[in-house]
Amino acid sequence: MDPMVTMLEQAIQKMRELPPDRQERFAQFLLHELESDADWERTTAEHAVGVQRLVDEVLAADGRGETEPLDLDRL
Repeated sequence: MDPMVTMLEQAIQKMRELPPDRQERFAQFLLHELESDADWERTTAEHAVGVQRLVDEVLAADGRGETEPLDLDRL
């Protein structure tokens, strides 16, 4: 059996042992985290093409000698 499934089953069993109000709070928390994770995945995927294009532009400019070394003392 997949180790993640086993761990998840253990966590669910422990949650079942909690009082109903705490079970409800944990469930709300988990659902919120899962939704946040899905939002992160979606926005990351949506911006991946744009970020890659920006990286390509910077690398091309650097290849043409159009960039300067970063001076950390000037930041």
